[in-house]
Amino acid sequence: TGREVSSDNIVKGIEYKDGQYVVLSAQEIAAAYPKTTQTIEIESFVPNAEIPFVYLEKPYYVAPINKGQKVYALLRDTLLKTQRVGIARVVIQTRQHLAALVPSGAGLVLNLLRWGEDIRAWDDLALPPAGAKAAGVSEREMAMARQLVDDMTESWDPAKFRDSFREKILALVEHKAEQGKIESVESAQTTEAAEPGASAKILDL
Repeated sequence: TGREVSSDNIVKGIEYKDGQYVVLSAQEIAAAYPKTTQTIEIESFVPNAEIPFVYLEKPYYVAPINKGQKVYALLRDTLLKTQRVGIARVVIQTRQHLAALVPSGAGLVLNLLRWGEDIRAWDDLALPPAGAKAAGVSEREMAMARQLVDDMTESWDPAKFRDSFREKILALVEHKAEQGKIESVESAQTTEAAEPGASAKILDL
């Protein structure tokens, strides 16, 4: 109709069957929110090579608080020596996440994981059969490919790789600023509301 819908006539719900919805009240949704804490609840440990890269979503650095230095070091070094990672649940800004607690040098990294139900199976993809022989790859072709990979193998150096698009944009900004092509923008006086239940200082990597 083109008429604005008032907030009194807006509800939240989830489709239960085709065209049928279960409506949830704001109180019911709020009650289901997980409580934000500063703890990482480790549920199990798994070998560090068993988690496919497709599950990794977002990393965070983890540092000890209060008098947790010794326990932090104990967990870090035990994970390093056993080549395992901790599988944990963590709440960040009212959202519950599955995560892997991974030792990295002197620290621990909490890498948020995608839930298993969020990962699509690749059964419908037209993939070649597993194994070089089954895929029709000859020994000669495999040897050539291995040689190419060996020739291009080097130690990992993240500083070697840079975002060329970002660098070009920043160079353009610098150039235009030097030419005096700068405009002023009035900022409105706004107050940002704090996230509900936020307590820990979360720094995005």
